[in-house]
Parts: sequence; C-alpha cells; structure tokens
Amino acid sequence: YNSESPVAYCDVLQANKISKYEYQFTTTAFVEYGPSIEAYNYNFGDGKITGETNQSQASHTYANPGTYN
Repeated sequence: YNSESPVAYCDVLQANKISKYEYQFTTTAFVEYGPSIEAYNYNFGDGKITGETNQSQASHTYANPGTYN
C-alpha cells in the first residue's frame, strides 16, 4: 500500500507542423503513486479547448499566425 497522493507529470508536449496553420500535438505523461492517466484535455491557447479525450494526441488548426500560450 502506498500512502502517497497521485501526482501527474507531463514529460513532453511535442508539436509537429502538418500544414501552414495545423499542428499535431503529442503528450508523453505518467502518474506517480497512482493509476494510469485516463483522460487528457488540450488548451490550444487561442480560446479552443478540447473536450476530455483518452488520446495522447490532438490536432488543431489555428486561424492566424502567432504565439499562443
């Protein structure tokens, strides 16, 4: 039995350019002291947020060039 609280870590968030404004994001993450990750949410920084998904990859097309946080 482990009494530690689960802690999730995102090791890598890789973005690959698919076309002029479209990107494929891949997340590498794990949980320490707990179960595996069951769901992901992606916030693309332009007001678009995915719903909950069990996929560690998501694609997004930006309307304009820029820096998004």
